[in-house]
Amino acid sequence: MANRMRTAWQEAFHSPPPSRQTIYWIRNKFDATGSVSKAPKSGRSKTSVTERNEMLVAMAFVNCPKKSTQRASLELSIPRTPLQRLMHKLKLRHFRARLVHGVLEGDPDRRLQSCELMRDQIANEQPDYLDKIIWPDDVCFKASGHVNMRNSGYWAEENLHLTTESQLNQPSVTV
Repeated sequence: MANRMRTAWQEAFHSPPPSRQTIYWIRNKFDATGSVSKAPKSGRSKTSVTERNEMLVAMAFVNCPKKSTQRASLELSIPRTPLQRLMHKLKLRHFRARLVHGVLEGDPDRRLQSCELMRDQIANEQPDYLDKIIWPDDVCFKASGHVNMRNSGYWAEENLHLTTESQLNQPSVTV
């Protein structure tokens, strides 16, 4: 009987038939349960992923998009994994604000002077002028308590292109 089934399968679907063990397993399952569909899962149901919680999560991040998942989890009394599942369902993604330098009143003039100086150095037969500039690979810690950009993200469906201004020439320690 199994050989006839395998031959019929190959003729009907033009693909390799299932193995003999698979056919026997399906037949035995049908004999035992009367169906070949999957049995309902026996694990815990996902009680945190409800429409009410979905609305709470949506409102929490609309009101405060900079809220961390840990803070939202505590405030809403929803474990972090179901919270993240709900956020994924709501298509909320994490974005970081872009750091831009704050421009002071005299900055454009100083930048223009710096560019003109560099142009003059290169024009005065010093083509290796740029090779003499030291381009450092270091880290600056600002005395003003400059905010770490890793901690200034926000949750939204699309990138809002937020920017954060930072002033130049603040007292700092370079490492």
